[in-house]
Amino acid sequence: MEASGLGEVEKSPYWKATSNDIDWVSKVKVQAAAQKWICHAISNTTNLPADADVETVKQVYMTGWKSGCKGVTVYRDGSRSGVLVKKSESTFKTYEAPERPDELECSIHHGTIQGEAWTILVGLMDGRPYEVMGGLQKFFEIPKKYTEGIIVKHPRKSRNSIYDLKIGKNGDEFLIKDIVSVFDNPNHAGYTRTISLALRHGARINYVVEQLQKDREMDMFSFSKVIARVLKNYIQDGTRPGKTVCENCGAEDTLVYQEGCVGCTACGSSKCA
Repeated sequence: MEASGLGEVEKSPYWKATSNDIDWVSKVKVQAAAQKWICHAISNTTNLPADADVETVKQVYMTGWKSGCKGVTVYRDGSRSGVLVKKSESTFKTYEAPERPDELECSIHHGTIQGEAWTILVGLMDGRPYEVMGGLQKFFEIPKKYTEGIIVKHPRKSRNSIYDLKIGKNGDEFLIKDIVSVFDNPNHAGYTRTISLALRHGARINYVVEQLQKDREMDMFSFSKVIARVLKNYIQDGTRPGKTVCENCGAEDTLVYQEGCVGCTACGSSKCA
């Protein structure tokens, strides 16, 4: 302030600046200018943002070396706890669901649990599960040659929307009206509505699957299990599960999904529930 002749700190170009607002290389050059008149090394830490690349880090170190600095330390944000103090956003994030079009492509899945045959419909948006519907095949059976369809939504102002299922093409089309009522199980409808809510608001598919597989004693476990089995098809290979320790070898952070199954990269064990 004495050198500039300014008396108000608010007029400084670095007023309220954070580490990310400073020219990192120029900061090292300032250190080098002072280093000439000091016998011992100057302690200087350069704090970089988390997305700083290798070239930026290299430039800071090389500038320090070429200019005669005796010590330069670089930290990227997040590389070590407690290095940078910053005001963080809330860790609890909320997501808005993308608006559903009137017609939504779906995949049709068939499964059998404990001798009961089920039909599960998975509505897809951008290739990702957006909604789930389904029930026992004893109420109606879709031939297995049909693996795709379109779920048509008919909104109603004062009551729940109605969903029709269009199947087939090229003269082989047919329509199943009000598929929720056709499945004829309010408990299943409420259950899939809750699952769909989680999916369309961005819940990770593997987390949904893992929760569906937990309550083995509940009345609807067969329905829960068949939905989990279907949704596994949409978990990308390499996804890490919520559980991180291998039950077989005890290794940590070695579990990944591969073709819907959780496997350990350390011992090679694999488990499909």
